[in-house]
Amino acid sequence: MEKGGFLSIKNGFLKVSVLLMMVMMIFISQSLLPVSTNASLNENDKMILEMSDELEAFEEQYKDASVTTTNSLKKELNKLVADKKIILSEKSAKLDFSSAVVKEDGNSKLVYIPVDYNVLKKGLLNESFFVAVFENNQLSSYQEIKIIGNPEELTSNVSSYLDGEMLGEETLHLEAEEFEVTAAEQDSSSLVSLLAPDKVEAGWWANFKKCLNDKGVAAWIISSISIGCGFACAATAGTGCIPCLLGLSLLSEGVISYCVFKAQAENK
Repeated sequence: MEKGGFLSIKNGFLKVSVLLMMVMMIFISQSLLPVSTNASLNENDKMILEMSDELEAFEEQYKDASVTTTNSLKKELNKLVADKKIILSEKSAKLDFSSAVVKEDGNSKLVYIPVDYNVLKKGLLNESFFVAVFENNQLSSYQEIKIIGNPEELTSNVSSYLDGEMLGEETLHLEAEEFEVTAAEQDSSSLVSLLAPDKVEAGWWANFKKCLNDKGVAAWIISSISIGCGFACAATAGTGCIPCLLGLSLLSEGVISYCVFKAQAENK
């Protein structure tokens, strides 16, 4: 397996990757800094809306692989781990093959698998994932994003690995509301729901977090993914962002695009 395998992914997604890298930085700044004024978000809104479009384009481009392909790649990855050709961040790390998701586009295939860590203390939240990239049925590269949330200390420890080597790690200091989810019933297709503003003008990021909360997605997960994927984006000239699009889509449960637009409408 050659280093820098992510660079072999189709050039058509380079624009998506670079854009996502920039947007990830926006997410980071909005999650760690005080809520900005409406005026300061005008330029950022445009970029995030474009990111939402690119995420949808990614989901349209990469289709679910067949059961045969999925089982074949799971078997191949299991063997690579057993043969120590794939090295995870720690000995206790285990890939949850039962929850694997495989997407493909031509000769490119992305395999998403949640990662469990047996040594985690009780009460910690694990949203870690592993993505392997296959080109022409050969492993090109793999990425592990370790995301461990601590709702008591209001932190998230994020580590990013590429081909078994750490790219970076960071501890996020969050707010209690970022760990909350209400799963309130909302009709995402309702124009009234989309355009109805909150009673209090909270700012774009606060509105975005509230929307995620209402949809049952904790905002700390999105903030953590943005950090972890940011390391991979920077280390691979942007192309390492592509597997993170899959992780972002799955861990946000498909509501991120809706919440981007809703937050924008409420912040006008």
